[in-house]
Amino acid sequence: MDNGKIVSKIDVLNLFREESRWDGSLTHRGMARLAGVHDHSTLVSGGDIKSKSLARKLMGKGFDPGDIAKNGWSAKAAFVCLTYYAYNAKKKSEQAEHLAEAFGPTGLVAVQAEALGKMPAQNNSVKDAVDKQIANLERIMALIQQLPNPSPLLLQAAEDRIRDLLAPPSQNQLAPATEKTEWTIRDRLEYREIRGCENYESPMGRLAAKKYREKYNKDPLKGHRIFNGKQRKCTVYMVEDVDLIDAAIDEYLAKKLGGAQ
Repeated sequence: MDNGKIVSKIDVLNLFREESRWDGSLTHRGMARLAGVHDHSTLVSGGDIKSKSLARKLMGKGFDPGDIAKNGWSAKAAFVCLTYYAYNAKKKSEQAEHLAEAFGPTGLVAVQAEALGKMPAQNNSVKDAVDKQIANLERIMALIQQLPNPSPLLLQAAEDRIRDLLAPPSQNQLAPATEKTEWTIRDRLEYREIRGCENYESPMGRLAAKKYREKYNKDPLKGHRIFNGKQRKCTVYMVEDVDLIDAAIDEYLAKKLGGAQ
């Protein structure tokens, strides 16, 4: 820890050990230190989250600001707070941006668990990803069924994929795939077995990049992949942002299917 700044995993570990409540949640003072705000009164006032923008961001991610104000911050809620001070607050925090990009939500959960001597719930991230994919497939199936001449092949493919996702973990191919750390639009289309979308990769990519910029206020990262035997530059996303790619794919497919009615 340099001049009180939280910059490394050791710093974050020590902070969680020093600033955690009896139930493992982070105190408001600890959250302020983690975000580089220093004064926890800027976070909570009168039993409420002081910033309405932060409260809206928390609610948008499924958290109850009133509960956080009363009971402290889980690691996932703390990550939302980090991203707020990194990208959305009027007075942004370089420390918050550094930690948000260095750890991500899953990394912060793991560090908190390590600090408290606990192991994260087994396969929670896999279960969440499975649930999200099933919901997306069911939504796409509903759109297909609304078409004048719904394709039985598309419906059968979606039903087969849902059955695969609901299979026991030993049969489910999602778990090993989540070990991948970088994803492209093509990676996700191939992984989700969505075929015949080669001509749609560019607009899907633009939509995913738009969602990334809306979330982080900056452009996504660039990487390289081999396409048709040649190395090409492409946009890549960290595993923490796979939901942005999936949302872009689903939104674009929904628009195409809806427009075909």
